[in-house]
Amino acid sequence: MFKNSSASIDLVKIFDAFYSSVVLLDSRRRIVCCNETFARLVGAARPQDLVDKDFYTTLKKPLFTDGDYCPLHFVATRGVRTQTFFEVPGVGGEENKRFYEMIAAPFTSSSGEQQFLVDVQDVTETTRDDRRLEGLSEARADLYRLLDEAVSLSLTREQRVAKLKNLIQRHMRATLRYDVYEMRLLEPTKKLTPFLSIGMPPNAQERVLYASPSKNGVTGYVASSGEDYICDDVKNDLNYIEGAIDAASSLTLPVLYLTQVIGVVNIESRTPNAFTRRDVRFLKLYLTDLAQILRRLELLETETVHARGECAQELRELFFAASADVVGSAFERRVQKRPQTEAEELETNGYIQGVRDASRRLRPTVKRLTNKWIGRSIEPPKNAALLEELQNNRVLLVARDRRFLEFYVDLFELYGLVVDVATNTSVALAMTRTFEYDFILCERNPDGEYFTEEEKDSAKGRNEFGCNRFDIHLPNYDAPIADDPRDAEIRRRVASHIADGKLDAYFFYVELQKLRLERAPQLLVFVDDGYDPTHILRDLSAHFQFKPFLVSTALSMEKQIAQLVNGVRKRDA
Repeated sequence: MFKNSSASIDLVKIFDAFYSSVVLLDSRRRIVCCNETFARLVGAARPQDLVDKDFYTTLKKPLFTDGDYCPLHFVATRGVRTQTFFEVPGVGGEENKRFYEMIAAPFTSSSGEQQFLVDVQDVTETTRDDRRLEGLSEARADLYRLLDEAVSLSLTREQRVAKLKNLIQRHMRATLRYDVYEMRLLEPTKKLTPFLSIGMPPNAQERVLYASPSKNGVTGYVASSGEDYICDDVKNDLNYIEGAIDAASSLTLPVLYLTQVIGVVNIESRTPNAFTRRDVRFLKLYLTDLAQILRRLELLETETVHARGECAQELRELFFAASADVVGSAFERRVQKRPQTEAEELETNGYIQGVRDASRRLRPTVKRLTNKWIGRSIEPPKNAALLEELQNNRVLLVARDRRFLEFYVDLFELYGLVVDVATNTSVALAMTRTFEYDFILCERNPDGEYFTEEEKDSAKGRNEFGCNRFDIHLPNYDAPIADDPRDAEIRRRVASHIADGKLDAYFFYVELQKLRLERAPQLLVFVDDGYDPTHILRDLSAHFQFKPFLVSTALSMEKQIAQLVNGVRKRDA
């Protein structure tokens, strides 16, 4: 191992004891001796074969990247130890490049000659790990920049997905060094829908997979278990289903949002045993950030639609409230100051009708624009043909709750009904005197509650309107009144409300009768159990009778439509 016999045999033993590569150089950078580890590092058969060889030539002309770029010169001139890093090109390109750490120190031979003692360690894996971490940090910044762009530029769903796919492809290739992979997203139905596929044949991309521990390959197993899966030899793995052509090993990881599986990533290689726990570690770091972005982009879309929906709803409510107030004010003017002559009467009625018609004409435009804004299409009601008798019937809704009024205006207009609204009974009576209505739908207490919920709950009796017995004028109520000292207070409070013109359903019904209309409308009264449009429509389609109907039930819309159809068919039969 030595080029002269004066070298100490103890130095040989020391070099061979080192785990790292150790080299002794003369002043001209030629190898004096080295251990077997260094010989293997540079591809030599024996350490003796390297004696008198140039150190840098043996290392294939290393490129120093960090620390002292002329380490041996530094040691020779300063006489102190130095540390540096260098890289050596590998066979097959940049991906196989090797990285080393080198420590050089001054050494004096027994003859007094200046020499260099060099220790070389392979730090390729550590360096690659550091570079992967740097790349993952940049990838994370890329993903969150996409999130900012989605907000600031109001990207559509298609634009967000396209940009995200481009980022994933770039990160997988440049940072994680994978060329063949597939990503699927988990649907609520447990189906694994393909999201991105690179290097996979069409039959693998189109394969239908579900989150199941069996018969759905490694991907289905990982989606159902949430566990990592390294397949070192695909030919001998019972869970593996053929993916990439000539694949020899694979790595499959779940995409986890917190602890919830939202997708699966499968990576394949033509090299057996290609994946290690290092791959699992770094891919997990990337998928953690990717899961956050996937969920946030999904939530962003939901939040955007929700925000638009709220704005559209608020706009519709503001328009509806304003138009209801304008129409109501016109009719209140009619109540407060009745014209004295027939000409004045006709002029006032014309003005009121003009205000009402203008409001009606604007309603469809506002609905169309707000529905377009939030992407909602207006579909004709199912089974509308069975309700042809409702077409062009005139309905007056009497209620305080403007959201309730808006809901039923939208619903009734879909069925061809002509709808007016009144937010109190005085306006409703004035409208009934001015216009003819086929139906009047009234809240139980359209002018406000007379009593507290506690007071109403304390009463057991209910009248034919579904109202609490304290909600009507007690002397006109047939049910026996309990000998209760509160009765006097109740009578006084009812009388006070009636004197203020605040009517409940009973008194509104009485006032309607006093009008002695030539064509009396049918009256329906709502109760507290819930507003059910199907039963209301069914009752609207009944024969005209001047008596109140109670409307109450709470069912899903599908069941409501079914009951409506059944009710109409039975009546027609």
